[in-house]
Parts: sequence; structure tokens; C-alpha cells
Amino acid sequence: MSRLFIRCLALLAIFLSPQAHASDITLTYVWAGKADGSTVQLGEKTGRAGVWEGAFSVTAGDGPFSYSKAGHIECVYSVGFKLISECAINFTDIESSLFFVLEVVDDKRLTTVQGGTGLLEGITGGCTQTIHGRPNGWLTGENVCHYSL
Repeated sequence: MSRLFIRCLALLAIFLSPQAHASDITLTYVWAGKADGSTVQLGEKTGRAGVWEGAFSVTAGDGPFSYSKAGHIECVYSVGFKLISECAINFTDIESSLFFVLEVVDDKRLTTVQGGTGLLEGITGGCTQTIHGRPNGWLTGENVCHYSL
């Protein structure tokens, strides 16, 4: 075989390797849940801290999310000083988890992926989030996410 042919095969193998380039993966899901927390005093400011738990349903997704339809979300949060939540989303049907941090900065919800397990190991990206307040402490919302894996 010629050297040029061998080099072309090597370049093709690198290009087709999953590690060579990240793919854009989308996920859209709706969620609902309720917070259980306590009032916290920090100096002159009063806030709230606790755990938020809920469920979600995938409405659109590709990559590993095309096989997942539902799961469980759990977040530890604080509100009043600066909204920040650290969350774990458990995709039970693909036995994988996604971890993210939600911050509200200048009235914008910034969701940043911190990693994942199982099929989602090495995931990066973020989401835009819409939250709807409901009676008795319930929240619902939608997330539209773009990831690389």
C-alpha cells in the first residue's frame, strides 16, 4: 500500500473516532416538583434553603436522550441571598445521571452542566430554563438544553 493511502486511512480513523469531535445533543423536558426548606438568617438578610424534589418527562431529545422518557430530579438550593441550586437528574431508564448548577444572575437563569455518569459521562453544556410558580410551593417548568458528549 502506498504511504498516501495509509495516511488517508489514519486521518479517516481519527475523524471518525468519537473522541475526535464533540456532537451537539439536544434535550427538552418538562418538570414539576416541590421544595421543602427552612428560613435562614444571614446578617440582616433572610433567605430560604432546602431540598427540591420532582419528576420530569422528556419531550424531545437525541443521542442518549432519545431512549429516555422520564426520571427524578433532586436539588439542594438557597434563595434570598443569591439563588443557587446544585441538582442531580436521574434518568432511570438509561441508568445514567446528569449533574448541574442553576444560578440566577441579573434575572437570567444560567444552568451549567457539571458532568454525568453512565451514558452521560463526560457531558458538558447548559440549558435555558422557564419556571412557573404554582400554589402550595409547587414549581413547574421547561428546560431546553444543548450538550456535547
